[in-house]
Amino acid sequence: LRIDGKKFRFRRASSTACQEKRGGKIRSFAVKFHAMAEGLSFVGAILAVVAFLAMPFLVAGQVLGRTLGFSVAGAPEYASYSFAAVSFLGLSYAMKEYAHIRVSFMLDGPRQLRRVADLLAHVLGTILIGYAVHIAWKGVGFSLKFNDISQGYDATPLWIPQLVMVAGFV
Repeated sequence: LRIDGKKFRFRRASSTACQEKRGGKIRSFAVKFHAMAEGLSFVGAILAVVAFLAMPFLVAGQVLGRTLGFSVAGAPEYASYSFAAVSFLGLSYAMKEYAHIRVSFMLDGPRQLRRVADLLAHVLGTILIGYAVHIAWKGVGFSLKFNDISQGYDATPLWIPQLVMVAGFV
């Protein structure tokens, strides 16, 4: 198995054939799930970069349009949506690359404290993200149910940018 150019080898523990078979299935699933998560994280990072690069063009188009006497409908709203997309779609890649702000003194402490703090942070983070996904998904459902649209000239259905937020959380 190769991940980011590093070679990993899995060794089977000596046990019964049934346990080895089940352990192989679990290990295989874990490797496939990790590869899928890595791929989704990378796709989210690419989409975040595209949204980040779109923001100055949207703002510049609006400024240039005002100077030349026309308006680019929805440019401020789409710049805001792009900012939200950058924030949410880049979350998982930033976590994978350890780019989030973290409390390093807890990680530099004794090994047992590090393990407990790391486990606690992962459990709490999973619960919080699960709750955020639930609430964001309910927001998408309400926007679809009530046909909620933006207040700008373009009248964008709000479930579209809200769905990007859900995708970023997931």
